[in-house]
Parts: sequence; C-alpha cells; structure tokens
Amino acid sequence: MKHVILFLCALSFSVFAIEGFYLGVEGGYVGPLGKAKDTYNSALGFGADIGVKASPIIDLTLLFQTSSHAGGGGLNCYMTGVSADFTLGRLNDFEFALGGGPALYLLRPSGEGENRFGIHFGGHADVLIDERVHVGLGLRYHAPFSAATMDSFWTIMARVGYQFGSTF
Repeated sequence: MKHVILFLCALSFSVFAIEGFYLGVEGGYVGPLGKAKDTYNSALGFGADIGVKASPIIDLTLLFQTSSHAGGGGLNCYMTGVSADFTLGRLNDFEFALGGGPALYLLRPSGEGENRFGIHFGGHADVLIDERVHVGLGLRYHAPFSAATMDSFWTIMARVGYQFGSTF
C-alpha cells in the first residue's frame, strides 16, 4: 500500500508541474443565439488569455472577453472565465485542443444589467510558428445561467499567443 501512495504522489507532482506561462489576445465575431438574436446584432469581440501550461496536454487559462452589441438599446457583454483546455494532438505545425469551464457574465443593456454565472466550452486550432508563438482560430459556446438579456452566444476568434518558458 505504501508503494501505491508513493506512486500516486509522484504522479500528481508530474501531472501538475508548470511547464510555462501563456499570454494571448484574440479578436473576432460574437453572435447571439436564442431569443437574444432577435433583439441584438452580432458584434466584434475582443479578449485576452492568461494561462499556465500544467502538462503537455493540459492548459489552465483565465479568459477575458468583451463585445458591444447594437439593437434593443444596445448591450455590452463582459465575460471572465476559467478554462481547462486539453490538447488532442499535433499534426506537423498544427495543434488541436478542446476545453471549457465556469464563467461570470456581466450583461449591461442600456438600463439595468445582470450578473450571471454560466459555462463555456469550445475548441481551437493553432499553428505553431515556433514552440513559443501560436496563431490560430478558436470557436466557443457561452451559456449564462438564467440570463434574461442574452441566454447564449457563440464566438469565433482569431488568436495570437506567446508561451513563456518555466523558470522552475
């Protein structure tokens, strides 16, 4: 039993060792879904990512996105979320990943706004310019819980990121 515990401890340290830090920016298209698509127009969206490469296949990322939608008096949408992204594989200089997680949505129409928790999930395909610079395209679905203003939306964003190597 002692050997099993030692093996699990060693495995947990190797799985959660930090391999590097990631900074990225993104810009693209935000499209309302459901009842919101009849009220609000699609808009340009922008975002930033701050992440940790926990292993060769797992990235833990803090996401920020914003968009301003015309129609219905206007709507500003802000999202802060956490994502666990799992790298599915690499093919030459292309990397493919899927992931998602919880998020906080701040939906601010011209009147009162609402703050809602929700979930997001999606995937991305990146071209590895080198081991540090990634350029790609990401698609993500967002679902704020019980939001009256915008019940769900999707984003398609061009991404550029830089991976800083680990110093420990």
